[in-house]
Amino acid sequence: MLFNLKGEFKNVYGDPVIDGDAANREVDREFRRRTEAGEAIKREDVTKPKPALTLKTVIINALYGNYPDEKTLSGKDKLYRHVLARKVLEADESLDVDIEDLSLIKELIAKGFSTLISGQAWEMIEAQAGDKSSD
Repeated sequence: MLFNLKGEFKNVYGDPVIDGDAANREVDREFRRRTEAGEAIKREDVTKPKPALTLKTVIINALYGNYPDEKTLSGKDKLYRHVLARKVLEADESLDVDIEDLSLIKELIAKGFSTLISGQAWEMIEAQAGDKSSD
């Protein structure tokens, strides 16, 4: 199944969802802006546009996630997910995976993300991959 990784997520109002990791790096925290001597550290340019959350980011985070019902997940399964996440990370715009991997990706997205993100991710994957299963 081949699908595009550049799909962007929207909030309930239709506005782009900002990638939380990138947004968190831009948070202005006073205690992080001082040296040990108490001198102010120059603030980075926070007017840069923040990247939108993409399907690629959601898939990678889902594959690397830790889930309460998987506390005994084997090392073999963790390695498999790591290899799959690296494949996604190294993909430019599209990804070709087999149906079993697609099913795993969808399952982990549903476990790791809210209904808002999971629903959009599943719609993007199913629309592009032609997989209409409801795993």
